[in-house]
Amino acid sequence: MENLTLAINELVTEGVELINVINESVMSIAFSRKQFISALKSVLQQVGVQALNSTLYRIGYEYARAVATEMPMGDPVSTISTYLYTATAYNRLAFRGLEIRNNEVRVEFEEPFDEELDGSFTEGYIHGLINTAPSRLHYINIEKFNNIYRAVVRPIESIEPI
Repeated sequence: MENLTLAINELVTEGVELINVINESVMSIAFSRKQFISALKSVLQQVGVQALNSTLYRIGYEYARAVATEMPMGDPVSTISTYLYTATAYNRLAFRGLEIRNNEVRVEFEEPFDEELDGSFTEGYIHGLINTAPSRLHYINIEKFNNIYRAVVRPIESIEPI
């Protein structure tokens, strides 16, 4: 029996790289995706596309900000990676990669849970993580190529008054 347990542990961790450990108790909540999207579509009909998308974006942003602030994973890159992998584990998106070049961050992902609603929550979540982890404001632009979404995030160099 002990050999079987060791074999199972080896299978489970083969090819898995530890990024960081969350040292807090995390109580998850779950929603049925189908019913949650149905409820959001119902709200959409009542308040309109712009109001719902703005609200979902803000909720995603603030959720990411709270997570990255309350449970940072060390350096900004580890924090961003950890919480994108966590979002994958919770089926909110399928994280494919993170690349940092010069002053630009690129995040690739697929299957955002809110794809039917223009991905507003997911966009806000990614934007919130990338603004909060390094404590710096960024612009975000997300484009879809085939089935892969690419978020390109660049820092805001200065904010000039209007």
